[in-house]
Amino acid sequence: MATNVTLHGLIRRAYDVQDDEILGGPDWLNSEGYDIDAKVEKSVVDDLQKLGPDQRVLESKRMLQALLADRFKLSLHSENKEVPVYALVIAGNGLKIQRAIPGDTYANGFKRSDGVPIGAGDWSQPGKFVGQGFLSRHCAGPVRALPASGRFG
Repeated sequence: MATNVTLHGLIRRAYDVQDDEILGGPDWLNSEGYDIDAKVEKSVVDDLQKLGPDQRVLESKRMLQALLADRFKLSLHSENKEVPVYALVIAGNGLKIQRAIPGDTYANGFKRSDGVPIGAGDWSQPGKFVGQGFLSRHCAGPVRALPASGRFG
């Protein structure tokens, strides 16, 4: 169920793409809101519940893709396109960041704006969830003009 969602937003969810990866389409693609109240048969729900979480998400996306094709007559294609990027490279004089040490509590590390240390979650174990893809995506966030790509050796 979705309320007042644009076709652009539905495409993002169904195909797992970012805003700048959706090109073309009518003007109303990002302005008209739609309410979706899709119903599935009980047998489909039962089959979905038998799947693991990742497979369930993938199947839900396929169902949304089918709905978009049926109701909006959506057709799309993908293409490779060369675009400029920022390259994250190691400077000639070496890294300025340090490797996270498992078990270190980082007493002077991540804190909220009021100075209280950040609690449980991804940040409670610095470095555990941070790969180069994560770093590239999050560095690119504030600089949406160009995507970032990592070159880490």
